[in-house]
Amino acid sequence: MPSEGIETAKGLIRQEIEHLEGVLAILDGKEPAEPTPRRRRRQKRGPGRRPKAAEAPASPPAAKPKRRRRRRSGGGTLKERVLTVIRQSPGITTKQLGEAVGQKDPKKTYLYTVIGELKKEKLIFNDGNGYCPVAGTF
Repeated sequence: MPSEGIETAKGLIRQEIEHLEGVLAILDGKEPAEPTPRRRRRQKRGPGRRPKAAEAPASPPAAKPKRRRRRRSGGGTLKERVLTVIRQSPGITTKQLGEAVGQKDPKKTYLYTVIGELKKEKLIFNDGNGYCPVAGTF
């Protein structure tokens, strides 16, 4: 007694054979070329590209309300706070500096960028593992 799965597989194989015989007849010129509805596929698009329907918006997008940036309370910009802390305790490490200015993880924050900018402006310099202010910037 054949199982239900085998019967389903036989039916699919018969359909595929009929389809291939139709394709062969078209290639031999025996039948008019008509697209088989079973094989019609949507054209694939490259990775990261939207479907065509989503590419052209029907109407212009609504204007988003502008968001106001709030400045952190606590003494100005991060750059000013970092410079103040370095002046108060020369030789401070990046981790200690992050804790002093309220940054949780210096690697994931803006702290390294600020330190780099202060170095470019020659307001601080590396002293071993820590940072020190340049002599004329006290």
